[in-house]
Amino acid sequence: NNNFAALTMPDIWVRPQYGNNSTADGTYDKPYATMAGCAAALRPGLVIGLQGVLFEEYTAPLGVNNVTIVGQTSIPRQATTSGVPNGGGATWLSPSGGTSWLIRIRAQGWTLRNIYFNNSATAAPCISILTDGAGDPPVDADGAHTLIDNCILTGTDDGINVNGGTNYVRITN
Repeated sequence: NNNFAALTMPDIWVRPQYGNNSTADGTYDKPYATMAGCAAALRPGLVIGLQGVLFEEYTAPLGVNNVTIVGQTSIPRQATTSGVPNGGGATWLSPSGGTSWLIRIRAQGWTLRNIYFNNSATAAPCISILTDGAGDPPVDADGAHTLIDNCILTGTDDGINVNGGTNYVRITN
């Protein structure tokens, strides 16, 4: 069914309203609560399923390429009522007192798919992509070849900021 074509069976789950970083194993029944919580599990090619409302500012690790974060919902939507999660959705919001981006990508080939982003706490972008790396492999942060697909980007300023040039960043749907 084309309504669910964007959904992918994840390798690990981040479900903020049900997760617990200290007891998580990444399964649907024992998910991580935050992206930072699943940091030790990140590896190239990993698919992370995001379900619920995430209040986090996250910086992806250097050198972990080709990670996909997929919102596990049929369409990206704000899944809160007056800031309180109301079930379903895949929503990434600025935390209380937030001062920075929601996610900063520093490695190649990351994909963000089917997520509603809202960074209303600051003028920082929802997504920050560093493409300053040089060399092969890059000697510094290089978020080139990032794909942002079927996402909604809202907030007080930029939805996406690419520092260093576009370097094959694609935005679709």
